Amino acid sequence: MKKKTFIFFLPNFLQGGAAESTTKLIIYLSKKKHLCFLICLGRCFYRKILEKNNIRIYEINSKKSIFAMFKIKAIVKKIVSKNLNTLIISNINYANVLTIIFLRSLKNLKIIIYERTPIQELNYNFGNIYLKIKNKIIKLLILKTYKFADKIITNSNKTSLDLSRYIGIKVFTIYSKSIHKIIPFKKKQLENTKILWIGRFSKEKSFDTLINAINILKNQNIIVNVLSNSENMDEYLKRIRKLKIENNFKFFGYKNNLRKYFNSSNLYVSTSFYESFPNSVVQAINNSLPIISSRSHGGINDLIKNKISGVFFKTNNPKDLANKILDFINNKQTYIYYASNAHKNLKKIEFNKIEKKFEDLLLNS
Repeated sequence: MKKKTFIFFLPNFLQGGAAESTTKLIIYLSKKKHLCFLICLGRCFYRKILEKNNIRIYEINSKKSIFAMFKIKAIVKKIVSKNLNTLIISNINYANVLTIIFLRSLKNLKIIIYERTPIQELNYNFGNIYLKIKNKIIKLLILKTYKFADKIITNSNKTSLDLSRYIGIKVFTIYSKSIHKIIPFKKKQLENTKILWIGRFSKEKSFDTLINAINILKNQNIIVNVLSNSENMDEYLKRIRKLKIENNFKFFGYKNNLRKYFNSSNLYVSTSFYESFPNSVVQAINNSLPIISSRSHGGINDLIKNKISGVFFKTNNPKDLANKILDFINNKQTYIYYASNAHKNLKKIEFNKIEKKFEDLLLNS
């Protein structure tokens, strides 16, 4: 097999789904004797494990990708001059656009766009005028620049379909490696309702929706286990206390080992406006949890079908979410049946072959 040089560019390489799945892929490629580099802005959370696997890391001291691009171009140019057949794999829409604009002129470099978020992300601004303008510019630039990429990949069929329709170009799908192996399905026997919610406290995750739904159900015996970062947490804690539902929530911060939290819960709730390929939902399904999810854009649509392998509620609608949680309380066996169907569908994704599929696609670029 012909060995190549891969440069991965992901601006934010802090702890999270995108950085974690990228780390797994880079390590796999390195073990296959390909030469691998990583470029990110600021601190790389996975630096130790990457360096242990002989990956060279460039941490650019910049908060904005656009201001870092001249440094990035110099780094890439130097790598390409020493290693022919180099590919740069850029992740996240704004970084993808900048990669094409700044690096397309470099010889002996192929640009692979890996789009991790659905195109509909750019329709949301949450009342932020600056974000509204920025998103409109990025969406227009995607239309103008993506055609100059050598290959475009997303991590869900729904995201690929929507992006392909928007830009009029073929888009490939390779799922994120959310799990290493499929765990045998096991029915949850917990009597009380214990909900698990995992995610950042950011606007698009819509944690507010769950707070308001639990407020509607405050007379029910419900505990919500929350695994998240501390950013913006005080704001949510203040609202929870004001609503006098603090006994319904337990906050644990981010955890590396999630198994005990999956085992101590019997329902997983996802409230996002949009998701790429939701790793936490995959892990919840793999740990036999029924799923209630917003009908969000992106990869959730590859994982569950409404009232077959999970249940959708109307996005940003606490009343509808409350009704679905109440339905779970009254019909747990039905939801266990949904969970079993979702678990069976995981086998079709073939997580054990994802990295090999990615390698083959890159080698044929």
